[in-house]
Parts: sequence; C-alpha cells; structure tokens
Amino acid sequence: MLTKTNTIGMVGGMDLPVIRNFQVGYEAGAKYINKDVKVETIFAEDFEDPAKGKECATALYSRGADILILDEPTAVLTPQETDELFNVIRKLVGEMNKTVIIITHKLQEVLAISDRVSVMRQGKLVGTLPTREANEEILAEMMIGKEVLFHDLHREEVQGKEALEVKNIKAKGNRGLMALKEVSFSLVL
Repeated sequence: MLTKTNTIGMVGGMDLPVIRNFQVGYEAGAKYINKDVKVETIFAEDFEDPAKGKECATALYSRGADILILDEPTAVLTPQETDELFNVIRKLVGEMNKTVIIITHKLQEVLAISDRVSVMRQGKLVGTLPTREANEEILAEMMIGKEVLFHDLHREEVQGKEALEVKNIKAKGNRGLMALKEVSFSLVL
C-alpha cells in the first residue's frame, strides 16, 4: 500500500475499547504492508449525521491521508445524502487525486461510484474487475459463489390487510437514553 504522503486514514465510531482494538489491528495490518505508514484516526461518534462523515473525510485528507477506507458509509444515509457523499468522493478522487476504498454490499452503489471492484467471500479475495465490465448479476455470483437469479417474484396482492401491529413499544438507544416511548403503529398492505 503505497501512498504519496505515507499516510492513510481510518474513521471509527465511538471511542470505545472495542474500536480501539480494531484500530490497533488496522494499524498493524497497514504497517505489515508498509512499515513507515502513518495511520490517522478520527472518531465520528455519530454515524447518522452525513455532515460528520464529510467532516471526518476532510479532516483526514487535510492531515495528509492519501487513502480513505469507508466501511458501509451509506448504511444510514438517505438517497439524497448518498448522492452528496458520492459527489464528495468523486471530487476527492478526480480533483484531489486521492484514493477511496468503499466496503459495501449495495451492488447498485458499487456500480455507481467505483472504477474497479473487488469481491471478497469468507475473508478471501474472489476477484477484481473494472466496474465497466461488471453488473449486479456478475457481482452477486462472485459474492455468493453460484448464479443468483434476479427475476421478479410474484406474490398474491392482499391490499388493505394488516400485516403487522406494534403497540406501546419502548426502547433505549446506544447511549442508554429512551429512543422510543410508547410508540404504536400498524403496517397495512
């Protein structure tokens, strides 16, 4: 892993022991490949705010990182926020000559943002190909190890039927605060 500045970036979630352990392994892996590499780490604390992700990427690159690795960066983003993130990534790659590695299972996003795609299965590299030679069927087959059928499944329409009812649900968020309090809803097909 060669970089012009010998610096790569890592974005972690909350600054917790489990994330610090991952950071140690990430840095060890980078140094195994290049003993002189510097790993810059930023803790986002909140992955639900797209502005925070943009801020983290900008901060890492301003510290000299040439490579940014994003793991499921669109998991909690709306389609509009995903488009905004992809515009930032295109600018980083196209205008600033940076490298962005995106780890995702969302095939349409892979095809929309990448130049080259690598597929791993069970921790091993299955293959790499230029995105222009890929499509969802090829990538899915590489991911699963056998042909995946992408045909429409037909089901009987049952409009107006209640499929799910939830009453008075309560739940705490990851910080121990009430996130849901007495929420009720029903899902009608």
